[in-house]
Amino acid sequence: MLVDMAFGITIGITFVLFILFLWVPRKGFAVLLFLLPLSFALNPAPTIDLALLRLAVPVFWIALLIKYPRHFFAEARKPLSLAAGLFVAVTVLVTVFSQEPAWSARKLLYLASLVPLLPAAAMIFRQNDVPPEKQHHMFMWPLFAGGVLASFFGLAQVTAQFFVGTDRLFRFFVGLAPYLYGNDFGALVTEFPSWFVSIGDKDYLRAFASFPDPHMFAFYLEMLAAPALALALRTQDGRVAKRYVMLFVLFTAALLLTFSRGGYLGYFAGCIVTWIAAGKTYLITQRKAAAYGGLVMTLGVLVALLTPFAYQRLVSAFDVAEGSNAGRIAIWQNAIAVFERHPFGVGLGNYAAIGENAGGFRNAVTTHNLYLDLLVETGLAGLVAYLALMGLGLATFIRGALRDRTPAGALKAGFAGSLAAFSVHAIFEVPLYAPQIFVLLIILFGYASVARVSKA
Repeated sequence: MLVDMAFGITIGITFVLFILFLWVPRKGFAVLLFLLPLSFALNPAPTIDLALLRLAVPVFWIALLIKYPRHFFAEARKPLSLAAGLFVAVTVLVTVFSQEPAWSARKLLYLASLVPLLPAAAMIFRQNDVPPEKQHHMFMWPLFAGGVLASFFGLAQVTAQFFVGTDRLFRFFVGLAPYLYGNDFGALVTEFPSWFVSIGDKDYLRAFASFPDPHMFAFYLEMLAAPALALALRTQDGRVAKRYVMLFVLFTAALLLTFSRGGYLGYFAGCIVTWIAAGKTYLITQRKAAAYGGLVMTLGVLVALLTPFAYQRLVSAFDVAEGSNAGRIAIWQNAIAVFERHPFGVGLGNYAAIGENAGGFRNAVTTHNLYLDLLVETGLAGLVAYLALMGLGLATFIRGALRDRTPAGALKAGFAGSLAAFSVHAIFEVPLYAPQIFVLLIILFGYASVARVSKA
């Protein structure tokens, strides 16, 4: 009875989303941006975990494909879309080397259901009746609004344990896991939780909001902090600049409480790239905007360095003898050994099926490095295809930011910082299969696909 009800709810949500996206695609896209960090799981069948985002994204691009087929395929022929298609094509080809083809098929279905969002997002960004200088209002505020809710959720998680107790709060989120992540994936998350950080002789819950672990939450926050910083740098209106400053500080505070060392490094990389891309043009001609940027950067750095536990976590990232670092290095060495034995890749999702890693499809085995993960599973061709996609997006944003003096140029600078933060943090994690992070990445590529230098 409950299964039938869950299936019926899933069908109903699908229908409502389809009508929304078909009728008002721009507003539907804004809803999608807002819901990025707030997704919950639908369980239409006992063995099927379906995140709301995994359902909403394909419904969105299918609706746009039906409504605007000519425009959709025109966007699909743009360089960024073709680069993304090439990456997916390579992952399909290496499936012939898979020991577990069914595992590869499930990963490919994941990519195939989400990657077409790139041309669909590009269609929305390319709307002729939306001037570039207004796009940051239309699309960034829904994205920031979701980030604000997620940040306060994460801050509340960390604070609440001092009132209700860490163990009691942990049990609460264990009970909530099936509704946030699905039955099967929720069981895996709670079996191998990375929700705790050891401080002194005690364990404390980190901030992770509704994400499965603090590291994915850190990816999300660092990718939002960069555009908030860029808009603060380039906004001439003092009142508006203060709002972006507050957003940046909020995202920074929540990021600190994830205690994600890779997140800290990604955050600093994103801030540096954003500062360079957003500040070069305006540093002299817009002293007020540059002053706000300096304040934001200084505040962010001081908060990070003067928070003792966060500082210790950051410093420990460079200690190769530290337990988790030593374990990660051993994993990397094993991944390189696997690549040497399988130079063409072992097939998407098949690293966990090789040798000492052998396990089921749902497991916690990864290389803890996106680049090594792609190298091992898709071979050198897959890694090069991914790097080409990322490099094209990053180059487009940086070039546009340095030449564009409009608010759209600020977005390009911020998104350049987002991609830089993602790329650095990905040295320590594999975010490709976290739907919230991958969807946000695809949306950024969609914006890069239409990024143009404004003459204003």
